[in-house]
Amino acid sequence: MPETAALQKPMTGFHLKLIALTTMFIDHIGAVFFPQVTLLRVIGRISFPLYAFLIAEGCRYTRNRGRYALGLGVFALISELPYDLALHPEFLEYGLWGQNFLFQTNIFYTMFFAVAGIHIFEVLRRRSWKAQLAALGSFAGVCLLSVLLYNAGRSAHGGMWLLYASHLAALSYHPLLLWACCMLEKRSCEGEKPSILSNILSAGPPLLALLYANTYGASYAGLGVLLMFLLYLAKSRRAQTGVLTAWVLYYYGLQGVGQVLQGYLSLPYMLGRVALALAAAALVYFAYNGQRGKPVNKWIFYAAYPVHLGILAALRAILNS
Repeated sequence: MPETAALQKPMTGFHLKLIALTTMFIDHIGAVFFPQVTLLRVIGRISFPLYAFLIAEGCRYTRNRGRYALGLGVFALISELPYDLALHPEFLEYGLWGQNFLFQTNIFYTMFFAVAGIHIFEVLRRRSWKAQLAALGSFAGVCLLSVLLYNAGRSAHGGMWLLYASHLAALSYHPLLLWACCMLEKRSCEGEKPSILSNILSAGPPLLALLYANTYGASYAGLGVLLMFLLYLAKSRRAQTGVLTAWVLYYYGLQGVGQVLQGYLSLPYMLGRVALALAAAALVYFAYNGQRGKPVNKWIFYAAYPVHLGILAALRAILNS
């Protein structure tokens, strides 16, 4: 698409962030206070596809992907308590606080796994095959250890410490591997174009991150991480829109049909979710002009997530007292 035509479109990245943030607020208000008003949850389906696209764009243009990923990881930890209090208080009522903290995690975990995987992929695919195999092997080993500890903790009586050990292994390994990749990134590369084999070997750690996202119940789980990774790999706006559309049709459409047949969802609700999520893809293709827009500190958008969840949790507690 010609650059002049793209610039004629009305929306910048700042506008997309505002839309994603606003629809997320509406979704969470519906989830906490008006679960019977399905329209609020339907409107919220616009949010995640836009956030996934913005994360992929951030990975493409940020000056430091490693720092970008670590910032998301920090906010994943900060946001977990208000997330659980606002959206999953039922675990607290049954005395399962520790399991809730590990089992049903917030959207920043999904973003962290995605950005960490993308950065690791980009660094490793320009290194030697020995570095690629070492990273893949170590990542697979820690991944296996973490999952084994997690499953043992879930099945053992009084095995909460195993759950925390599993969580610590997963969370510590990503920053360590990110740090190693940042050190590799500073060293001179041979400058050769990555081969097909290099791309395949280097894609292992990002794809294994899908398992982490599933294990820890991150929002949208492994499919959310996969969406961000594919959006990053898709270079053109048309390709990105195609990825978004295919993901929406599978996640909300194909899976939604199964939920309708099983009686978990109504057909109008399922169709509404598909339509609003596809509207997000339409905004990316028809309205986004590729510009950053109004310069607003990203930490404001980050902080809005735990802050609004904390407010919702406090209001819920006040109303229920």
